Amino acid sequence: MSRKAEKKEPVFNLHSFNEMLLFCRDNFGESPAFSFRIRKEEKQTVSFNSFYSDVSRLSGAFSRLGLSGKRIALIGANSYEWIVSYFSVVCIGASVVPVDKEIPENELSSVFKRSGCAAVIYSTEYAEKTEACVRKDKLSLFPLRRIKELMKTEPDGFHLPDCLPRDTEAAVVFTSGTTGQSKGVLLSHENIISDAVAAARAVENYKKCLLILPAHHMFGLVAGILVPMLKGCELFISSSVRRLAKDVAFFRPQALVLVPIMAETMYKKIWASAEAAGKSKRMESAIRLSRFLLKFHIDARRKIFREILASLGGELEGIVCGGAAVSEDCVNGFSDFGIDFFNGYGITECAPVVCVNRKSSCRSLSVGQPLCCNEIRITDKDENGIGNIEVKGANVFSGYLDSPDSEHSKTADGWFQTGDLGKTDMDGFLYLTGRKKNLIILSNGKNVSPEEIENALSHHNCIREIVVYEKGGKITAEIFPEGKNTAEQTEKTVNEAVDAYNRSVPTYKNIERVIIREHEFSKTPTMKIKREYETIKKGDNVHA
Repeated sequence: MSRKAEKKEPVFNLHSFNEMLLFCRDNFGESPAFSFRIRKEEKQTVSFNSFYSDVSRLSGAFSRLGLSGKRIALIGANSYEWIVSYFSVVCIGASVVPVDKEIPENELSSVFKRSGCAAVIYSTEYAEKTEACVRKDKLSLFPLRRIKELMKTEPDGFHLPDCLPRDTEAAVVFTSGTTGQSKGVLLSHENIISDAVAAARAVENYKKCLLILPAHHMFGLVAGILVPMLKGCELFISSSVRRLAKDVAFFRPQALVLVPIMAETMYKKIWASAEAAGKSKRMESAIRLSRFLLKFHIDARRKIFREILASLGGELEGIVCGGAAVSEDCVNGFSDFGIDFFNGYGITECAPVVCVNRKSSCRSLSVGQPLCCNEIRITDKDENGIGNIEVKGANVFSGYLDSPDSEHSKTADGWFQTGDLGKTDMDGFLYLTGRKKNLIILSNGKNVSPEEIENALSHHNCIREIVVYEKGGKITAEIFPEGKNTAEQTEKTVNEAVDAYNRSVPTYKNIERVIIREHEFSKTPTMKIKREYETIKKGDNVHA
């Protein structure tokens, strides 16, 4: 709902998916809840009332089949049926195991076995590997295309419980970590819903949002689906990241929920288009003029940059971003165009949002202040105030599935140790500096955050992706370049960027070795680069 709209935001205090479902039905009724393409230039829209009805009927079907209290895997691309299935499972006291649709068959089989699933809901594209994994285990199979048929078996609907105990398990979420084996994170109704409610209280109101992040990931679920629902927003469901540009133009959203690599790519494309059209100098002048006018409280950004805004659908007002660090150039750049940029921080074990910037309190280099459902603290600080980030609150998980790490993930007084490093300022804004396990410890005792170096270099137009690590006592930067230049041109521009960085920092932070890749890094479902070092292939250039 737009901040310009007349409709007032209702007050919510919810602790389960059932309560949230009732809240949305009672407060938003026939307002549009979800939209999705049914043909190239045609969409179908479902109201909050209809969504409640669909969930209650499917819940009845699942309950009749004896699935209450069981764990049920859910695998498939973003779709209306996927969302209805998720709600239908959790609202009967069963637990969803949302699965990354891209994982290989052996990992998929491991997820099914480790979680003890009784059934699998899956989309047709992944039928072959899904059916192969469950053939021996005799699990019940429900293709997503049959969901509408299952609903028809409960024509009179099904009376859902108005609420469930707060500690009822809602999901087992397997982390798609950048290193190591995935862990099954146990999340309750209260963990997820308290986080969604707190995030909804913190962010702006918009009329239309676009779901582009994978819904099986907690950031995609909470920020991409639950928060818009709690705000009474119409959510357009995009089935693929590859359709982002087309769906933005088609649906014209007011808000996007993205991960940094998406935001950075979008921002770089704006400038690349300007340069290709010979308009980059004019754009730089327009930005200077706009910033000057803002000093006198004259906001002409959306008029000055209407051409850029038109390329983003014409109505985009805000971007919520999380999952990793994002460059200051990107944050300030979107703001220059009249698009608010709210960076945040979260982790699956915290269901997942911990901090976010607000319209009323925003600092571009930070990931914002804590949500009202949790608090944070920094322990074992160094001389710069940087230390371990720990979280405590209603959104913090109970433990890991069949993992000895469960007993070591929290301190004696209940604080969750995230493994991330950061610092806070006097006003409680959190600043991330990296992951503890990625920290480079040099022979001279100095600690270097690879993420700090990556962020400093990622804004260069010649660099699309970068991973920094230590190899043989040398700080190494492995770079996948931007553009289609010759090898000689690429080497020259990349080395110039690295040399400029080296001149700007103390010697101990200098990059001493550069690897120029011909291939992208492999990524997690939320587009985080997997930190797989020395993945050099034929043709990659190494510079010492």
